[in-house]
Amino acid sequence: MSSEKLITMIPLSYELTMKLLEDLSNYIEDLMKSNHGILYFSLDDIEYKNEKFVFISKNKKVKTTNGMFEIYKPFVKNKKNDFIPPDLEGINYLPTKAPYNISIQSLGMLLGFCILGKRGDLKQIEGTKLYYTILRCINDGKILYV
Repeated sequence: MSSEKLITMIPLSYELTMKLLEDLSNYIEDLMKSNHGILYFSLDDIEYKNEKFVFISKNKKVKTTNGMFEIYKPFVKNKKNDFIPPDLEGINYLPTKAPYNISIQSLGMLLGFCILGKRGDLKQIEGTKLYYTILRCINDGKILYV
C-alpha cells in the first residue's frame, strides 16, 4: 500500500485531475451529510493511495450549521500550498461564519493548479469539461461535471 503526496505529482494529467475532482467531490458530499466540511484545500493535505485521492488533514474539518461553517479557531492564511477562497481571506475576527460553498471554490482553485502546475489562466484546457467544472466551482461554488 504505497501512497504519494499530491504535491509531488504536480502537474497532473487531465485524467488524474478528473479523478481528484471525483474523489474530493465525494468526500465533500460525505462530510456534508454529517454537518461538516473543509474550509480550504492544500496540496499538503491530499495523498494518492490505492488509485484514490484521500484527504488526510484532520485540522481543516469544520462543523457546519444550516449550510454555514462555524469558525472558532484562527487559521494560517496565504501559505504557498493553500487554496484559500476570497471569503476566507477577508475574515478578521472570530468567531465567524462562512458559506459552505467556499470549500468548493477552494477545490476549483486546487484543480486549476493541479492541471496547470501553477496558479493562473486556464486557457490551456479551455473548452474541456474540466475547464467548465473548475469555473463553476470557483465562480458559483457548485460542483457540476458531466
